[in-house]
Amino acid sequence: MIFDFTTLIVVAASQVLAAQVPECPRAEPGETGAGAAGAMCTARSWADAVTGLPGWLWHQVTGNWMLLLSWCALGAVLAVCWQVWRRWLLRRAVGRGTWLEVVPPRQTAVTASTAVWRLLSSLAGRASGGLHMAHPPLAVEIHGDGRGRLLLAVWVPKWVPASVVTAETGRAWPGALVRPSVPPMASEGAKAAGFRMAAQSTDHEQLVDDVYIRSRLAASVSPQGDPLRPVFNALQDGGGPTVLQVLAKPASGKRLSRLALAARRPESKPRPLGLKALNLMAGALSGGFRLLLDLVTPGSSPVGRYHRGNSRPEGPDLLQRLAMRRAAEKLKGGPHLLVAIRAVALRPTKGWAVTEASSLANGYRVAASGLRPKRLWWAHSAVSDRYARRGEWLLATCSELGVLFHLPADPARFGFTVAAVNRPFPNDAARLRPEQPSGSQAGWSRGRWDMPEGTTFTGLAMHNGDDSHGEDGFGLGPWGMPFSDPHPHSENNTFIDDDLDSDWDF
Repeated sequence: MIFDFTTLIVVAASQVLAAQVPECPRAEPGETGAGAAGAMCTARSWADAVTGLPGWLWHQVTGNWMLLLSWCALGAVLAVCWQVWRRWLLRRAVGRGTWLEVVPPRQTAVTASTAVWRLLSSLAGRASGGLHMAHPPLAVEIHGDGRGRLLLAVWVPKWVPASVVTAETGRAWPGALVRPSVPPMASEGAKAAGFRMAAQSTDHEQLVDDVYIRSRLAASVSPQGDPLRPVFNALQDGGGPTVLQVLAKPASGKRLSRLALAARRPESKPRPLGLKALNLMAGALSGGFRLLLDLVTPGSSPVGRYHRGNSRPEGPDLLQRLAMRRAAEKLKGGPHLLVAIRAVALRPTKGWAVTEASSLANGYRVAASGLRPKRLWWAHSAVSDRYARRGEWLLATCSELGVLFHLPADPARFGFTVAAVNRPFPNDAARLRPEQPSGSQAGWSRGRWDMPEGTTFTGLAMHNGDDSHGEDGFGLGPWGMPFSDPHPHSENNTFIDDDLDSDWDF
């Protein structure tokens, strides 16, 4: 209705102006005033075109509305087909990817979690590079089986070699065991619900508390000081599978430019697209009206930069300066990654799954004051497809990611299977030959000590009523073990280290 009313007013005004203004006089090029007459005719033609534009548009819409509706429907269908095709390409790339299980070492250095993500950022760059139709991001996941056991996994696209992933993961967590595996399958009939971590206001500031970035020594000294202890405890809860997933890809130049702009000037709060369009239209109308007043009002020519006000604009306040300083610190704390953190739970009922996923996501309130949990719709497909929408990506540094996703100092305490329990048997190790006794030295053969010939048992022999070295008498070897008894740490002449708590275990 507003458009119709405006159109009627503009068309009526154009008709009135056309009736009042006479036709352009025809003057020859040599006559006096020919240039002025031509300029007036040109200005009148431009004015007629501007005033008649709404009427022409309305005539085209009312006369060809069927054609316009067909073009709009065709554009909508093409947009939907484009999105479906892109999602199909993404699912195909995800189905061809590599899923690797990472068995962490017995102890990890929580203070080195920043270096872990700096090493893993190279894998994120490889996953996002190359000429491919779809580029799934790097995925690092922790799976809980519902029985107190946790599993760490890394997923990469097929164009990232598994050997490179093994090498980078081994550098990130020294002593870890990396092996190809199959992701755990969800039970039939299970309902999935999830939450994603979103920024409180903006991701240009630090997402985690300063105390965890500047000093994480408490987490390495005691597991109770780990900021992710509530998250690990929620992953261990029984009832069904749970997944904590982090998607990572290199930060784009556009996001880094916005971060640099936020470090130089105060950042305005994000507004919806509709409100931005209304503000743009209002600014254009007010600017045109102000320009018209400046032209027709005598003595109102702009002088100086701040002619519209009596004083200079005020600078940023204390909170804005603090936000600018934090943005500058985050800008120089590269490398930067775009990450999506989501927590998903699978339970027999939907309400139970929502409760467990909310408990897992709320565990981040200890470490990340700048994040808040937000419901993740279609959680099962979003996690399995490694897909995140544009508004779900957060700009983070490796220091922030080191706090938001790391292994505990004692992984076995939180249910992880550690690499020391799964050491591979050294099949390629050289086996020592039996030591034959000599004239003065004892030898080790077939799991027992053999005394040299002619050696007396004085001082070393323990008799059971007989001086002979037979079944009733035995001597002591160099380790204080009887000569006639096999060593308890040997089997078939092969040394076995069954003391997993020894300081010599690797």
